[in-house]
Amino acid sequence: MNPNNNNTQNTNTNMGNATGNASPFVTPTPIGYTAPVQNTVAPQPMPAQGTPVTPQPMPAQGVQAPAQNVTPSAPAQTNNAIQTSQATNEDPNGKVQQLNIPPSNPVDEPQVINTKQSKGSNILLFIIIAALIYFAVNIDKMAEIYNNYMKTGSLTATNVNPDNTTAGFIKIDDSSSSMKVNNINFYNFRKNAEEKSISFNYEAFDVIEDVKSLNLYVEIYNADKELVYKELFDTNEKIEKDTSSNYSITLEEDIFNFASYALIVQRVGGDITSSSTLVCKFSDESYNYENRYHFISNSLASYDVSKTSLKDDDTSLETEYNSLNKTLNATFDNKTLEYTIDLNNTYEGYTPIYNKGLTVAIVKSRESLKEWICE
Repeated sequence: MNPNNNNTQNTNTNMGNATGNASPFVTPTPIGYTAPVQNTVAPQPMPAQGTPVTPQPMPAQGVQAPAQNVTPSAPAQTNNAIQTSQATNEDPNGKVQQLNIPPSNPVDEPQVINTKQSKGSNILLFIIIAALIYFAVNIDKMAEIYNNYMKTGSLTATNVNPDNTTAGFIKIDDSSSSMKVNNINFYNFRKNAEEKSISFNYEAFDVIEDVKSLNLYVEIYNADKELVYKELFDTNEKIEKDTSSNYSITLEEDIFNFASYALIVQRVGGDITSSSTLVCKFSDESYNYENRYHFISNSLASYDVSKTSLKDDDTSLETEYNSLNKTLNATFDNKTLEYTIDLNNTYEGYTPIYNKGLTVAIVKSRESLKEWICE
């Protein structure tokens, strides 16, 4: 061995320390020596600049660092959690523990489903779907009802029970009242105050070519069920099957006001030619009046006028006779003037007392308003 080698090694070591440079030589580890295990300490975050730091003592080698008190973060919102401990010297088996952790926010509760509202929504949806299906199936019928409404102003064309009367009469302004005559359904009699008219709907169960030949009459009655008006039901065209149409009658004001009931009557034979007479009288200080009204099938057809002067020196009736005789077949005898008016004719310069077609009840009512006595 070279005795100078140890000296040289020591010299180099000292020189390295003197100059401040790390020595390139490492102290050899003795054979059989085992270095102790050091517990690694997790790095702590650096405090903010200017904050005083309290130094912590370093644990001795081989001693486990005490656990630090760290405020745990809020757990997730769950009722149960599973915590697994790491295997350590104290717990080598890594026990599994189940912890009950209350929810972080006790205000939050599970959402409750309103089953009642859900069922209501389902019912509404079902109703809408059912309505759409019904409309699709009955679209043709809907179109027919709409067309009838545009022509008649009524939606009841196919929903009327025939012969729904009140004591045998159709009640005016009662949409449910109706009557079936000769395969024709008459219904929905109603008043129109502005036009002084009565309208109704009719619907045939078969095609009718000649309506007039049926001899059907529309009759209007007052509240006492006295006939106040009648006319032949004539549409002037054929009636189509299962088609609702409208018929209107314009009336004089008093007849319109009296109207309460209606009938559809088929008159044949003697009913058409039956006749009657209403005699009405009135007297004042100057004249005696007597009018005789003639009715055929309860419709005014003609009337006779008789006027007698009660004063000997009165010449007014003779003057009236001379005026009327130009257009009427009048007579004047013994202070009595007489003439006849046929309502089927027209007379120039003369206005009839009443129009053709008035009933006995109406004529009698009008005469009574003038304080005439009729029988």
